[in-house]
Amino acid sequence: MDTGKILVQQNITFLEQGETMVRDIGSDYYARLSIAESLGTIGSHYRHILDMYRCFLKGIGQGMIRYDQRDRDKNIENSAQAAIEESNRLISGLKETATLTNPEDPIKVQRTLRGNETVHLITSVGRELDVLTSHTVHHYAIIALILNSHGIECRQDFGVAPSTLEYRNDDKT
Repeated sequence: MDTGKILVQQNITFLEQGETMVRDIGSDYYARLSIAESLGTIGSHYRHILDMYRCFLKGIGQGMIRYDQRDRDKNIENSAQAAIEESNRLISGLKETATLTNPEDPIKVQRTLRGNETVHLITSVGRELDVLTSHTVHHYAIIALILNSHGIECRQDFGVAPSTLEYRNDDKT
C-alpha cells in the first residue's frame, strides 16, 4: 500500500472510531458539559475535529487549506445524528481524495496569527493528513476525559496515538 493510501486510511479509521463513539453514547451525553466545564462537550470537540477535515477537503480542491475558516456548525456540535452524517460525508471525501492526490503534492496552508496577520505556508498533502491524525487523537484524548467524567468507559485505544499503542505492545513482549 502506498503512503497516501496509508495516511488516508488511518484518518478514515479515526473518523470511523469517532463515529462509533458518537453512536455508542448517543444524544444523552454528546452535548452534555463535562463535570470539569472547561473541557467543554464531546460535541464541541468532535465538531472541531470534523471542521478540520472539512477545511482539509475544501482546501485540496482550492489549492489552499484554511483551517482558521471553520464552519463551527452548532447543529453538528449539538446533534449526534448530524455528527454521524457529517462523519460519513467526510469519510467519503477522504476516500475520493486518496484516488485524486499524491501525498507528496504540495499544498498551501493559510494561518492567521495574532493581530490578524496572515501567513501562507507550503506543505504537502501527506503532511496535512498526518497533522489531521495527530489533531484527531489529541481531541479524542480530551473526549475520553469527558466520557470518564460522565462515568463512561471508552476503548483502551481511544485517544491514543498509533506510535504509543505500538510502544505499549512492544513493552509487553
